[in-house]
Amino acid sequence: MLQLKNINVSINEVDTPLLQNINLEFDLKKITMLMGPNGAGKSSLVQAIMGNPNYLLEGSIILNSEDITQLEVEERAKKGLFLSFQQPIELPGVTQLLYLRTIVEKYNDIKIKPKEFRKQLDEAMEFLEMKKEFNQREMNVGFSGGERKKNELLQLLLLKPKIALLDEIDSGIDVDGLKTISKVIKYLQEECNTTFIIVSHHEYLLKNLDISKVIILDEGGVAKEGSKELGLEILQHGFKGKKIK
Repeated sequence: MLQLKNINVSINEVDTPLLQNINLEFDLKKITMLMGPNGAGKSSLVQAIMGNPNYLLEGSIILNSEDITQLEVEERAKKGLFLSFQQPIELPGVTQLLYLRTIVEKYNDIKIKPKEFRKQLDEAMEFLEMKKEFNQREMNVGFSGGERKKNELLQLLLLKPKIALLDEIDSGIDVDGLKTISKVIKYLQEECNTTFIIVSHHEYLLKNLDISKVIILDEGGVAKEGSKELGLEILQHGFKGKKIK
């Protein structure tokens, strides 16, 4: 289980916290959806869980009874955490092939033979219906928004994390892309028992995934928790139209 105990998150010590008094539990092997109005702190929360040093965190993050609050990002990754970016950045001068092989080796603390890695990569790209020539290009350079999000899914398939934090993986994605996202999530949940915490407002994922819990953030705190039906009501009536306090 992933537990957040008395979490406060801010950018600077003198600033008012972006998130205050957050106490949440995320069941392993389940899918939780984080929702809330713009500026509610959803992205800040997943960034803090991953250990982004730009976010100051007070409180405790407990993973399977182990306190990981003081661990660096790389150490948290080795514990099985993964964060997909809302806006994946370009890495000029770094080929996609080199980048992906490097993170697989770092994440799993292994050295992998080039032939073995290419086999894994080819299988993952085939699953995503990606063109293999992308591997010779610089990471995300000149890629469309949809292609960059597909690269995030490619990393998911290669790393097979225990806990995947997906920050608006579905934003700016067409219908085919949404189907691919859903396919990857279902595959990893079934084959690897991956736990998903998904920041999203999209009806497609909410309706097509087995969401076990919906958490609504508002004004820097947890406004409400509920089942999948809570999320569907929010989509129908909006945050103002649906009383969430």
